[in-house]
Amino acid sequence: MTLFMFIITLKLLFIKIISFIADYLSRRRLIYMIGNIVNENGTVNYSEEIIANIVGVSTMECYGVVGMASKNATDGLWELIKGGSLSKGVKIHSKDNELFVELYIIVEYGTKISVIANNIIQKIRYNVENYTGLKVSSITVNVQGVRV
Repeated sequence: MTLFMFIITLKLLFIKIISFIADYLSRRRLIYMIGNIVNENGTVNYSEEIIANIVGVSTMECYGVVGMASKNATDGLWELIKGGSLSKGVKIHSKDNELFVELYIIVEYGTKISVIANNIIQKIRYNVENYTGLKVSSITVNVQGVRV
């Protein structure tokens, strides 16, 4: 019985240490927390990367979007991002738990860009607000190219 209590005590200590490290890193801005929800059960913090991933996946689900665009800092060219790093074409800013989203996309030739942009805006707003509970104040869609 004492070995069991010892193992439980070690697990609780480990959880407290991890919680302390995460709190320390977020206060030092090594992990940038963009929004939080506080209720009677505690606090939920969202990192910028998590919100950007939700935005990237939501964008790629929309018809007519070929991919996200990322600016290559060395020569100023826009390159197409496929698959894995969808958050690189997304910029997130927050103020008072309200999000400001800016994304860079490449669309398919022959599609109506205004319809694609409206679909993206609606889908991002719906998904982010329902998944996180944070309010999305504005979404800016920047079309960086058209793929044939």
